[in-house]
Amino acid sequence: MRKQPARSARTVTMWVAAFTLVAGSAVLPAREPAAFSNPISAFFARTEQPLRQYRAFRRMHAADEKGNHEGWMEAWTELKDGRFSYEVVSERGSDMVRGRVLKAVLSARLSSSTAATPTRVS
Repeated sequence: MRKQPARSARTVTMWVAAFTLVAGSAVLPAREPAAFSNPISAFFARTEQPLRQYRAFRRMHAADEKGNHEGWMEAWTELKDGRFSYEVVSERGSDMVRGRVLKAVLSARLSSSTAATPTRVS
């Protein structure tokens, strides 16, 4: 049996970050129903509004390839008044995984935010 090369921590971090950002971008703002009687007209008349606020509860998990180090984190993330923030609710497992991967994902979101003054809670 051939042994597969181990993935680097950077690759795992990038996958976790990409998944988290994609999942966060799937949140859609609530809108009032359109006053169109024809569904086709309503479909073509839609205009997407930029996301101005959201609040999401995230459960994140990461582990190394060998399964020696594993970490979990639960956090509330919020975009309100153009400011991104997060609050860690609970965390368990390896300090290294939580610090280098899970908290790094949240910190990357803070720094990539287009908001003028992102904040971190907790």
